[in-house]
Amino acid sequence: MGVIAAYQQPQDPADIKTDSNLKISREYSVNGQAKQTFQENDIVKITLKPVINSKAIDTEYQITDYLPAGLKVLSNLQSRDLPYDQLFRYPYEVNGQAVKFWSGKPAQEFYYYAMVISKGGFIAESPAIQGFIAQSSVNCGSSSRITIE
Repeated sequence: MGVIAAYQQPQDPADIKTDSNLKISREYSVNGQAKQTFQENDIVKITLKPVINSKAIDTEYQITDYLPAGLKVLSNLQSRDLPYDQLFRYPYEVNGQAVKFWSGKPAQEFYYYAMVISKGGFIAESPAIQGFIAQSSVNCGSSSRITIE
């Protein structure tokens, strides 16, 4: 009898061998103004900007954003009377603070909404873009710090 154990381990983005054909950046805004400091009851628009070069080896990509602990994905836009258009996307998976989206090639900028749930200073971990099939094709954006007053 044998036992096999598999587990996921956090990895420092600086240690990841990145694919230069992929890039991703993130911006937070409230009422059209880019911000890093938020107030209680703010609804935050999170814009993700993936770039997939034509030389990238995969055709479909997973984009993972990590919400800071003071924010929570907002899925019911109608109850908040929030504007949205063709660039708005619902995630295909939310697991704790990890929010996952799909992107084909070429990639398009998109956004989703989150709501403030607690005060404090928080680290916004790097968003990541990774091939669905070619999982070694990966790159990360920049981490940042947000404040909720």
